[in-house]
Amino acid sequence: MLRLILMGLVLMCLGHAVVWARPPIDIAELRRLDGVGARAWEKFRAPDTRCGIHRDGSAETKIYNNFDNAILTLDFSGVRRRILPLMITDKQGEENTLKHKVRVACVLSFVRSGADYLLQMTTRIEPPGVSAVLRIDAEGRVLNLAGNAGLFYVVGENSRGNRAIDRFHFLRGRLARFTCRLGETGQDCEYQFLNYSERVFSDEIRHQAFWPDASRRSHHDTLNAAITARISDPVTLALHRLIIANESATISPFQIWDAVLGDSGISFGPHQWDIGINADGQRIFRKIAAMPSLNARLPNPSRYFKSVRRFSTGDLQSLLMIADDVNAALQSPDGQDVITREYIKWLETDALTRARASLPFLDAGNPIHQIMLLYYVDVDNQYGAEDFKASLRGILQGFAASGASLQEIRKGLDAHMMTTPFAISYPDKAAARLERTWHILAPGMMALPQ
Repeated sequence: MLRLILMGLVLMCLGHAVVWARPPIDIAELRRLDGVGARAWEKFRAPDTRCGIHRDGSAETKIYNNFDNAILTLDFSGVRRRILPLMITDKQGEENTLKHKVRVACVLSFVRSGADYLLQMTTRIEPPGVSAVLRIDAEGRVLNLAGNAGLFYVVGENSRGNRAIDRFHFLRGRLARFTCRLGETGQDCEYQFLNYSERVFSDEIRHQAFWPDASRRSHHDTLNAAITARISDPVTLALHRLIIANESATISPFQIWDAVLGDSGISFGPHQWDIGINADGQRIFRKIAAMPSLNARLPNPSRYFKSVRRFSTGDLQSLLMIADDVNAALQSPDGQDVITREYIKWLETDALTRARASLPFLDAGNPIHQIMLLYYVDVDNQYGAEDFKASLRGILQGFAASGASLQEIRKGLDAHMMTTPFAISYPDKAAARLERTWHILAPGMMALPQ
């Protein structure tokens, strides 16, 4: 059986006919909210409107309590489009984080301006608050983010990446599923439930359930061609397939995004260099930022070298303003070449060399030991906590010493991984990641008795 396992590992990873994408993703039913249409404007105009920062401190202006009524319908030359005006504020939180509160914005007026609309928005109707005028196009994009005081934003009806994706449906579903975690106060939960970073990145990238789409597939094809042209070692190729499945299968390896979960920073690349904490990621991001096409737009890349939960609304909106330019640089021939070369170096030397040094008790000729090696590299890439990785090394050493079967190893490792803070907070995501991992590392085992 051991020979069959190793043979399966080799066959999966050699040649160009490999299927690199993760297993199929279940596509949720895409329902549309009815909203309140043009009546939303009357609600915004009413003297007792529940928007912005209300005088009595009422919680009714929070988007959590007022999502459906906040939707505003605009007419773009006979085409009706819905938008969700938001007001975003932040305050200091625990451990130097910034908590973001999302409220319904007060809309004072809207007028056509060429092909766009100008929306006058304010933080409070009475007494008058801070105001700004936002230029909005038919896709729900804010065209003048620099002038909005870092307070206001607008969510358009559809994802710009795929018009079949109803962004309102996903946001509404997130609100419906929101619950406080043990030990959090209601106020803490309110700030965290719809973190601004989730709105900016997650609904554009993570929630596009349709895979593959042409542009992202082409980016992965380019990367995979480079990998198979330069690497022949089956263990390294298996590591590549595992990393892609767990880190970037549903996004482009040549774009920035935010994992949203936990204390993550902005990341990019096939295995998601986190520029919040990863020195290599910061070095490579500086190299990308210095490219002629981006240098003038990104003079201070270190501004973003921190957890997204530590971004002010101004930090987030400045990043949003340059995100398209950063992605264009990453997806240029020079950008792809930089990322591919750095990633191959990580695969062949940094990741495997470091893991082998950390696990000297593993036998390179034992296929089960090689599976444990790859499992450890994937965990090492995902978690920065050294105490957790030390406990994992102890478990692996015990399995190696006892000659544990693959079924015993999977049972023990899965139980250990489900004790992580990530798994406790997001058990479904953690379980899905484990399924992907074993689907790649030991597909023959999936049919064996557990």
